[in-house]
Amino acid sequence: MTLSRILKKAFIVSFIAFSSILLLCSIWVYTNRDTVIDKFVTEANKYLNTPVEVGKITLSIFETFPLIKIELEDVHITGNLPEEDSKPLLTAKRIEVLLDPFAVLDGNLSIKGVRLLNATCSMILQRDGTTNYQIFKKKDSAVKSKMDFELSSVLLKDINYYYQNDGSKLRMHTVAKSAKANLILEGGTYYIKSDGQYTISSIMVKQREYVSNKSLDGNISITYQTDLKSVKIEKSIVKIDGSRFLTDVTYSFQEKIPYINLSLEGEQTSIETIFNLLPARISKNFKRYKSRGSAFFSLRLEGQIRHKTGPQLAIDFGLENAEISYPNSALTIEGVSTKGLFLAEDILNLSTGTLEMTDIRGKFENKDFMSELVYKDFHNPHLTLAFDGAFELSSLSKLADISQIEDASGLMVL
Repeated sequence: MTLSRILKKAFIVSFIAFSSILLLCSIWVYTNRDTVIDKFVTEANKYLNTPVEVGKITLSIFETFPLIKIELEDVHITGNLPEEDSKPLLTAKRIEVLLDPFAVLDGNLSIKGVRLLNATCSMILQRDGTTNYQIFKKKDSAVKSKMDFELSSVLLKDINYYYQNDGSKLRMHTVAKSAKANLILEGGTYYIKSDGQYTISSIMVKQREYVSNKSLDGNISITYQTDLKSVKIEKSIVKIDGSRFLTDVTYSFQEKIPYINLSLEGEQTSIETIFNLLPARISKNFKRYKSRGSAFFSLRLEGQIRHKTGPQLAIDFGLENAEISYPNSALTIEGVSTKGLFLAEDILNLSTGTLEMTDIRGKFENKDFMSELVYKDFHNPHLTLAFDGAFELSSLSKLADISQIEDASGLMVL
């Protein structure tokens, strides 16, 4: 008998033996499923300091073989705050937990994966610093548990996530239609890598909407340190409404006053994307215009989020050889280039905002123009404008869509 045949036979025998052991182990677990479920509930309660209501718990081995699946239906987690004072922390139609059968046979519970389906999560930070999401017991107060986490597979599907900060009056609503992640827990630090499709439905501060219905997808790496109460999104590539951005975020809430440091830099950016990143009440004024050409964009948001004041916002942007048209009148501005800076010392107080656009150049109906502008204090505006060019008045009134002008003619040199 040749060496290759011996190795092949040994492999087949080993495979059959391993499969048989795995099958016998799974059958034993299924036969003793009530015992396994009771152990799972007991061990889970050692980690939690808040009540969890579950409508139904079942165990199966065939759908996720060789892993064991424990399925929890109609899950309700109140959170740390009294239920009458806040929304539930989590309600889920179904949560599936995947276990290692060999660990179960050895008297332990090794969680290999979690699937969260059709759920709503509401995280609340009250003005006095108390939250509804500190539901895990501290390591020194938790009873020794025989449960460990090695979540190489986390699936999120149809998840509504709400965040509410009463101190800064921040409200956020995000939807995860379908996302995959893996999670590693080391001490009090969670390392999360996520790949999926999300929709930022709304971000509001003091009942004023800043972001609305933005699609987001990409590979995101998150580090959450429970002791330091900080969330760090490592430098990641994300797509927002189809354009690529490099993002880096740190959000800390150890003190009663949260602190944010966020940067967003466009890699493949269009003019439409820049307009779409603006609040809806501003971007709606630009939707009637069409454009093409290269654009650059970078954003920095940094500072404390207080009750009456917010962080500083700085946006650098520009156009290179762009084209802007108004389809209703078939008019086009060609060869547009400019550099701009928007700076607000307090994002919640636009009286601190200044918009500067320098070296604005272009060609309108074969006539060159140059311009610069400075726009200060968005509550009581002060405008400084410089312009050098010529244009037909009839074309300008159509491009600006000034309905009060019934008729215009002649050449204006300005």
